[in-house]
Amino acid sequence: RNCAKQDSAAKVVELCWGRPISAEVPRGALVIGCDVVYNHDEATSQALVRTILNLIGHTGTCMITYENRSSDGSLCDLEFFDRINDVCEVECVQLSEYGYGISEEDEWRVVYCYTAK
Repeated sequence: RNCAKQDSAAKVVELCWGRPISAEVPRGALVIGCDVVYNHDEATSQALVRTILNLIGHTGTCMITYENRSSDGSLCDLEFFDRINDVCEVECVQLSEYGYGISEEDEWRVVYCYTAK
């Protein structure tokens, strides 16, 4: 419904992070990622950030949901966050603001909204 109003179409594609992206994949729009950040090594984090930047270009936005799954409460995905925060502006939105059974105590359930710097 909203896609028709924007004269565009949503597209779901499987990507291999860090590899070339087909010309058929739209750029500079909205990219949504769920459960894509979890305990990655340096090379994987770097490839994911490169892929995100390639998709959003200068005008798009990438929204990534994140839930910290570390057993000791520490943020285990700093490699990814450090890399993407170097090249993107970020807005962090607590999911508890929207309800859906998520309480304010679930402070690690968030959506990060990234735009290129």
